[in-house]
Parts: sequence; C-alpha cells; structure tokens
Amino acid sequence: SAEILLLEGYLYDKPKGKQALERAVELCHRAGGKAGIALSDPFCSKCGAPLTSISDRSVSACNQCDDDHYDTARSAGVYEKALSASVLRLKHEAHLPGAIGQLLRFAFDSMPLPKDLTIVPVPLSKQRLLERSFNQAELLARAIAQHSRRPLDEFSLARKQDTPMHRAAMDRKAREASVRNVFHVVRPSLIRGRNIL
Repeated sequence: SAEILLLEGYLYDKPKGKQALERAVELCHRAGGKAGIALSDPFCSKCGAPLTSISDRSVSACNQCDDDHYDTARSAGVYEKALSASVLRLKHEAHLPGAIGQLLRFAFDSMPLPKDLTIVPVPLSKQRLLERSFNQAELLARAIAQHSRRPLDEFSLARKQDTPMHRAAMDRKAREASVRNVFHVVRPSLIRGRNIL
C-alpha cells in the first residue's frame, strides 16, 4: 500500500474516471495514506484562476489578484453545469450532496495546508439568515472541519450590514465593491497569528 497517491486531474472529467478516482481516494484514506490530484492546465498560484490563455508555461500568476488580501485561494471544481447548479441549490436547501462533499474533501486533501488551521465560514447578515434559516458557507465549513479534524470558528467574523444579493450579471469588481468593509473581526485575540481557511 502506498503512503501517497497522485491522480491525474484530466481523468476526473468522465463518469467512469470520476468513479475510479473517488474509489482510489477512499481506499487510500482507509489505509492511512494521502491522495492528491495533479492539474494539467496551468493556474494562478495565488487565486487559482485558470491560465489557459497564457502559452508561456513558466508564468504562474494571473496578476489580477495581486491586491487581494489573502495568501491562496482554490476551488473544488469549475463553476459550470452540474457543479454550478448544486452550488446554487445550496442557497435554498441545507443539504450538502454527497458528490459536492467528496469534491470538497478531495480539494482540501490535495492542498498543502498548515496544521494550525482554523476554519472560519463567511457569515450571513441577520436578515439573510432569517430568510434562509441556515448559512451555506457554515454548512461547507462544518463538513471540512469534521473531515480534517480542524477547529471551526463561527463567531470571530461578523457581518456589519446586509448587502444586495449577488447577481449572475455582476462582474468581479461589482461583487468586491458590494462586500467592501462589510465584515469585521469580533474576537481578534482568538485568531491572531493563526492560519485561517
């Protein structure tokens, strides 16, 4: 049995390949090993955006995220087709489908993350929480916290005000502007110096 299993990402595109990779990951974890996925297409080392329009394979940054205040961002998949439908459904149903949970765990296990990681979900406004009765970010964060046995902190970050709902037509700048200065840290002493996901 191998301690580390490296899978090729392009095999995940088709149903049979997806089933085989997920089964291999499951067996690897059961045996106490670690599984990772290799992405053939280049992506930005900071924000994770695909660099498909760049022919120079030595380029590792998109430069669109230079001013963003985080170290690294990654996604569990490309936001399209079934995945985008499942994400949108999460806004209305407090249920994490098995396939989405598997993708999240797979993406998490593929990232080199520090051990002292604290998982902090993005909070909803009180008004939105009343409307929905649950926070989908908290649902995702809880699943990752349980899987990784990392602490979940639902209280250190708060939303100061309600914001307009994001629309599909909003571009990146409009979305960023809509949440600027909306959040604040209410328990800074508990997260100071820690790595936050």
